[in-house]
Amino acid sequence: MIEDDRYCIDIANQLMAVQSLIKKADVTILQGHLRHCVKDACMSENPEEKIEEFNKVLEKILSK
Repeated sequence: MIEDDRYCIDIANQLMAVQSLIKKADVTILQGHLRHCVKDACMSENPEEKIEEFNKVLEKILSK
């Protein structure tokens, strides 16, 4: 789009759409991780590592 000298607002709208899709993909991946890996880790004797790992990723996503 940039090489085609498209209107700046069109480019900005396209970028926002892509960012929205990436954010949705992040949520979907984390939901699966929470349902499986974190759930299994919480049932183990030492769930803290997986919980901390999940929290770090969640903080990164929320700070975007």
